[in-house]
This record gives sequence, C-alpha cells and structure tokens, in this order.
Amino acid sequence: YISASIIFSLLTKVVPSLEAISKEGASGQRKINQYTRLATIPICLVQSMFVVFGVLGQEVAGVPMLTSTASSLGVIYLIIVMVALTAGTMFIMWLGEQITENGVGNGISLIIMAGIIS
Repeated sequence: YISASIIFSLLTKVVPSLEAISKEGASGQRKINQYTRLATIPICLVQSMFVVFGVLGQEVAGVPMLTSTASSLGVIYLIIVMVALTAGTMFIMWLGEQITENGVGNGISLIIMAGIIS
C-alpha cells in the first residue's frame, strides 16, 4: 500500500490527467485513493512472489528449503502464499481505513508505528 501510495504521489505530479483529478478537491482525492487501493493488489502480488522465492531460496543448516513439501506443491503453494499475503495486506489496509475514519489518527501510520515499536 505504501509503495502504491508513493507511486501515485509521484504520478500526480507527472501525469496531467491525474494532476487534474487531484485538483478536483475531496472527490478527486477519493478517486486517487481508490486508484491507490487498486494498484496495491498487483504490487502486493509481485512483492509476495519475491518473498516466497526469497524464503524458499535460502538454506537452513545446510539443507535447501526447496526440498521440503513446498517444492512438491510447486505452483499451488506459490499461489496460496501469494493470495494469503495479499489478503493480509488488504485486511491491514481496511483496518487502517477504519482507524482513520473513526478519528483516531492516520490508521496506516499508526499500524506501521506499532509494528516498529513491537
């Protein structure tokens, strides 16, 4: 979500149509936020693929992790983990929006801060 947010912050400065939408006021900002949420999904899928290959590519105590049951499941394992990580991201994004809507503060920032503190 943060990656998508940064990308759209930069795109609104570069792409004239997005810049025009962002200058529409509250409705334009809602549209940009919706685009950011939608862009989060493919970005999360790509990042989750890198996480899976990064973890499975390691060796633990000299034993490659790819020899585990993960390699026998192959593509199914990859898809399940990618969907689980993406669903977790969507849940955290929703939770952050709920925190923001209830006036506690910027929800995503609070969640990030709690993660750093913990």
